[in-house]
Amino acid sequence: MTIQNSFDSTINTFSMESKIYREARLQVQKKIRFFNHLKFFLIANIFLFLISVGLFYSLWFLKITLVWGLGILGHYVDVFGLPGNGLLSNDWEEREIEKEAFLIQKRMEKIQKRDWESTEDDFELDKPLDLRTLRRNYDEADLV
Repeated sequence: MTIQNSFDSTINTFSMESKIYREARLQVQKKIRFFNHLKFFLIANIFLFLISVGLFYSLWFLKITLVWGLGILGHYVDVFGLPGNGLLSNDWEEREIEKEAFLIQKRMEKIQKRDWESTEDDFELDKPLDLRTLRRNYDEADLV
């Protein structure tokens, strides 16, 4: 039994490490694609600037640069998230899921605790209800 448990924990550790490695590799590949996109953006816009000013004596390339720059900005937010607040980052979703799961677990524990306590009190159905006692027995977390 001990050997099997040791083997299972080794497999679980290996599986978790490979999952983390794959996720890290995916994130690095996203960053590489972003920097290649940025590099191509800069080279192409320098080329467009030289053509625009050299041949046509106008700044028509600015429209292309603006639209493409918005695409670069969107690509940046996709890869790195919004700077400063962590919203829309890859870790934000995981943190929110963990937070919601924790809150749901706490609610379930309270419900189970109340159900357990209410089964003990079911034998005292003949007693009249005391509303003052009921009003005082609440948690701050129950208030919305």
